[in-house]
Amino acid sequence: MAAPEHSTGDHVARLRRLRVRDEKGNTTETIDIRQPIGIEMTYDVLASDQLLWPLLIFYNRTGLCLVASLELDQEWRGRPRPAGRYVSTAWIPGNHVAAGVVLVDAALRAAPPARAHFLERHAAAFHIIDTPDDNSDRGDWDRDLPGVVRPVLTWNTTYRGQPQIEGA
Repeated sequence: MAAPEHSTGDHVARLRRLRVRDEKGNTTETIDIRQPIGIEMTYDVLASDQLLWPLLIFYNRTGLCLVASLELDQEWRGRPRPAGRYVSTAWIPGNHVAAGVVLVDAALRAAPPARAHFLERHAAAFHIIDTPDDNSDRGDWDRDLPGVVRPVLTWNTTYRGQPQIEGA
């Protein structure tokens, strides 16, 4: 964790750490596409009675914004946070983001008035890998799949017999 004087933030809140973790709680930089990814933000609230929303913004290597996500935990929604240390973790489900490098911005927003008490660009990065093994959702496809999201969709295929030849 950064020393308080080197932490991003202001007199209301300071970012202490942002880390990428697996389901077991291990810090990681590389994760299999099929596994969930936890982005854990540790921050100190220095001034009580603030309405605060942790915010994570995800980008791919080209700078395209993949998604922005606010913490909307009902325990804190509309409720000021007392001073203290907080750990907020956002979980990205497996098979949700395409393989590649993902960069993460971390912020703590307040309202009213709308403002950021801290915003750390590219505070963390991780690499999603997709291996073509037996239980991969790529099946026998041996090439990368394009796109920025990669959900596993449910497919239904019905065999309807041999094609009918027109005019026969």
